[in-house]
Amino acid sequence: MILRKLWHTLMAQINKIANVFWTADPIAQMQYEYDQAVAQLKDGREGLEQYRALVERVGRQAAMDKQHVGKLEAQVKAYLTAGDRDTAARFALELQKAKQDLAENEGQLKLHEEAYGNNVAKIKHAGKKLSDVRGKIQKYDAELKMSRAEAEMAKLATAFNFDVTTDFGQIEQVIRV
Repeated sequence: MILRKLWHTLMAQINKIANVFWTADPIAQMQYEYDQAVAQLKDGREGLEQYRALVERVGRQAAMDKQHVGKLEAQVKAYLTAGDRDTAARFALELQKAKQDLAENEGQLKLHEEAYGNNVAKIKHAGKKLSDVRGKIQKYDAELKMSRAEAEMAKLATAFNFDVTTDFGQIEQVIRV
């Protein structure tokens, strides 16, 4: 019990130290998020390329299977109308196998199209995250530059014995005079 409390206390202190380093440079943290979003975008693009090729290949197979099923159905009907039941039965078995292959290929096609759609969603999410992080970086960078400028103005104001609460216009007038 006591060891557990000591362990949790130690981990809390380590967490505080990690948080200090993590929040010390928010722009670097955001740059890390930006880099992760770029990597996610790259992975999504590669996934799109792979699944697009699979979708097209399986789609062609399904289309060929449909044509084959159509031909076999026509042959079965033709042999039945001609009275050749043995040949019609043989083509009927082949038709049954072709229909199974068609169903298999259509199932694979649906699966690959879903994976393709997931990669598209991944790319959209990464793009949105990328633009959000880019906006945050610009905002924080501008705020950081502004705080540096305000710090310089405060130093200048103390050097000339001015009140820091005066506005920038008054300080500029004193400097120009």
